[in-house]
Amino acid sequence: MTKLRVPIPPEIAAATLFASDHTCCYCRERGRPVQIHHIDEDPSNNGDENLAVLCLLCHNDTQIKGGFGRKLNIELVIQYRNDWLTRVLNRRNQADELAAVRMSGPAVLPSESEEDEPLMEPADEKLVSYVSALPKALAEAYRLAQPLRESPNTFDMIQGSYDVIDVVVQMLTHLASWLPEKHFDGRSSAEYFSEFVSIRFIWHRALAEPCGVGTGGTIVGPATAAHVLRDVEQAVAEMVTALLWGREGFGLKSWHREWQQPGQQ
Repeated sequence: MTKLRVPIPPEIAAATLFASDHTCCYCRERGRPVQIHHIDEDPSNNGDENLAVLCLLCHNDTQIKGGFGRKLNIELVIQYRNDWLTRVLNRRNQADELAAVRMSGPAVLPSESEEDEPLMEPADEKLVSYVSALPKALAEAYRLAQPLRESPNTFDMIQGSYDVIDVVVQMLTHLASWLPEKHFDGRSSAEYFSEFVSIRFIWHRALAEPCGVGTGGTIVGPATAAHVLRDVEQAVAEMVTALLWGREGFGLKSWHREWQQPGQQ
């Protein structure tokens, strides 16, 4: 008997993918195409508790019927889903502690020779203050991740890059607060940048494995993460340029030089 399939509402699908960071809750490898799995195998049950994000390979493991051949049963999927959602939330909160530096405070204002010029609006002062603090925050993120990124263990190397990526993505989300609400494709900035990073992972992993999934060896993970980290750092630089281009009292060129330093270490 064919089961009734009810399309997942777009807002629920978006929230589910965002909560899972567009990443399979089982293998947790970024860059693999994913889909939303109905845990109880009822495609009409689109409740939050019944949805889990799995990559195509891991989803196949839920479909093997009978005996010990079925690697992912309902109980395992729920366990991995709940654990992964908690990890993603904690990871974002930890990254935000670095990314949210100096959201207010003294700004870089015009020099005394420009006293007759109008001062920046309060919102602009906060923006300049925040942007000015970003290079040091990025350097601190690199410092904290350095032991992992320099580890001979491939998993640790990848995780180290992930840790820095998370901080930079939170920076993008904060910067977006100076743009109109839902400025990016009508979605929240957090959801938009989560998908943006997911797409970059898929892109770079595909380039690293031109002969197919699993053909690139162990270097694919670290190389892909390093490329994505470069992409999100460039996205911050581009957004800062868009927000502060031509702004009196802010040295954009010198900021760009300082911003590029941590990644060159």
